[in-house]
Amino acid sequence: MPANSTRLSQFASYENQWMAIGDSAISFDPLSSQGMLTALYSAKLGAEAIFFQYFNGKEITNKENRILPLEVFQQYLENTFNKYMREKEFFYNKERRWNNEVFWKRRHENQSYLNIADD
Repeated sequence: MPANSTRLSQFASYENQWMAIGDSAISFDPLSSQGMLTALYSAKLGAEAIFFQYFNGKEITNKENRILPLEVFQQYLENTFNKYMREKEFFYNKERRWNNEVFWKRRHENQSYLNIADD
């Protein structure tokens, strides 16, 4: 069964009152062992964004720094997925013993794209 790496194009919306965390935001190849850590940390950032939206409006001011929790959440997930895709490509390209096997052919052929799902 395929286990493709995918992500949403947007992870949350204050206006529409929704947020995607864990596998609903990003799904990782099971070989990478990234899913649980990202799910837990994205849940923490998501909870912070909800808390600050509810109690403080859409931003926090801390010593001249303006923090937008939802944007921090969005940027974290974008950066995590982009880093993951670079690392996945690097490590999958290291394996060359089984180039003729279907599993590895697929991974070597599909290395230069980001699979972004629509909402």
